[in-house]
Amino acid sequence: LRFNSIEFIGEETFVFNKNLREINLVNNPIKFIGKNSFNGLKFFLLADIFRQKSIEYIDDCAFCGLARNQENIRMDKNMICLLKNQTFNDLNSTRVLNLNQNKMNLIENGVFYNMKSLVKLELNSNLLTKINNIIFNFLDSLEYLDLRNNKLVEIENMAFIRLIKLKGLYLSFNKIQFINNYTFANLINLEILELNNN
Repeated sequence: LRFNSIEFIGEETFVFNKNLREINLVNNPIKFIGKNSFNGLKFFLLADIFRQKSIEYIDDCAFCGLARNQENIRMDKNMICLLKNQTFNDLNSTRVLNLNQNKMNLIENGVFYNMKSLVKLELNSNLLTKINNIIFNFLDSLEYLDLRNNKLVEIENMAFIRLIKLKGLYLSFNKIQFINNYTFANLINLEILELNNN
C-alpha cells in the first residue's frame, strides 16, 4: 500500500485480518485514524504508520484490540491538534510515547489512563498553554516528561503530584511566569528540572 493517496483509515478496517503482521503505508497522506482501526491485529506493530507526517486526528479507541507489545510509539512530526480521552486505550505496555512536533493544543483528561507502563512521555514543540492537575494522574511509572518549547503559561497546583518516579522534568522555552507552592510537590525522585527561557 506504499506510495498511494490514502488519507483515511476507517473504523475496524483490519478486523478480519487477525494474522496480519505488517502494513506498509509509507508515503500516504494519512490524515485520520478511526475508532478501532487496528482491532484484532494481535501481532502488528505500529512503528511505520506514524511516519506519514500528515496525521491530524486520531479517534477514541483507535488502538483498542491491538497487540499489547507496542513498547515504543513515535507519532512525532505530524499535525495532531487534539488527544481525546480514550485515544490510547489498550496501550498499557507502551513504555515510550513520542508526540513531539505536532500542533497539539489540547489533551483531554484521562487520555493516559491505561498507560501504566509509560516511562517516557515526549510532548516537546507543541502548542499547549495549560497543564491541569488531572492529565498526568495515571502515569505511576513515568520517569521523564518533556514539555519544552510549548506555549505553557499555567501549570495547575499539584499537576505532577502522582509522578513519584519522575526523574526528569523539562519545562524550558515556555511562557511560565508563576510557580505555585505545590507545583513540584511529591517529586521525591526528581534529578533534573529545566525551567530556562521562560
